[in-house]
This record gives sequence, C-alpha cells and structure tokens, in this order.
Amino acid sequence: FVETEPVHPIPKARRLGTLILETEPNAPFDELLMQEVSTFFEQLNEDDKIVTALKMIRLLYIKRRASLITFVLKFVPNITGVEKNIWTRININQLRIYRAYSYLSTNEKEKAKKELDQFDSFLVNNFIHNIIMSDYNSIVKLID
Repeated sequence: FVETEPVHPIPKARRLGTLILETEPNAPFDELLMQEVSTFFEQLNEDDKIVTALKMIRLLYIKRRASLITFVLKFVPNITGVEKNIWTRININQLRIYRAYSYLSTNEKEKAKKELDQFDSFLVNNFIHNIIMSDYNSIVKLID
C-alpha cells in the first residue's frame, strides 16, 4: 500500500484490520504488521484512535480473534472522560462490547460483566444498531 495522496484514517484502519484478519489464527502475529499498526495509531488524535480501533476491532470480532482484539485495544486511549462529542461517546460505548469480549478471552469474567453493565443500548450508532446489538447479545450469552 503506497499512499500517493492523503488517505483518511478509517480506510487505513479497515485495510489494517483486513490484513490482520488474513493472518493465520494460530500463527504468531507478524512483527512488521504489528509495527505498522503501532505506527498508524501513534499518528492519530484520541478521537481518531477510538473510531479507527472500533472499525478494526469490529472486523476482528467477526472471526472472533480475541488476542488481536486485545492487541488493538491497547491503542485506545483511556475511555473515561474523553467523551468530547456525541460520536466519541457512541464509539466508546460500542467499544465496551469488544473490551468485554477481550476480558472474557483472558478469563476475567467479572471485568467483562462490569464493562457490559456500563454499555448503553440507547447510545449506539443507528446505521449499525442491529450489528452492535447482535454482538452485545452474543457476548452476554458467553458470560451467562
């Protein structure tokens, strides 16, 4: 991928998420790709980190790639108190679902429950409401 003109972070995040998904599930994470993801997030502001992480994580959740979701979540800023606008609040809220899944993957069931307890079903992007709620319900079933 060679950027000949500036590209918005969302398509870049989708590209990286797709490349991550193409890695073998049981193979170690490719160091070059890991570095590219790190470099990508270093260049972003807090809001862009949140929205692009959500795009990447949503792709990874489709294939239930928990360890990779956990890796990407490391780049999300502390989600407490960064809600500068409604879109950031919505994205942070939606990330709670995948953070709960990450906690479940590391056998931290109580943290997963706590994260889902903070999720607000009314604070979900209308365009992807059904997808987000389906993910939420699947993780609730895993906890129960």
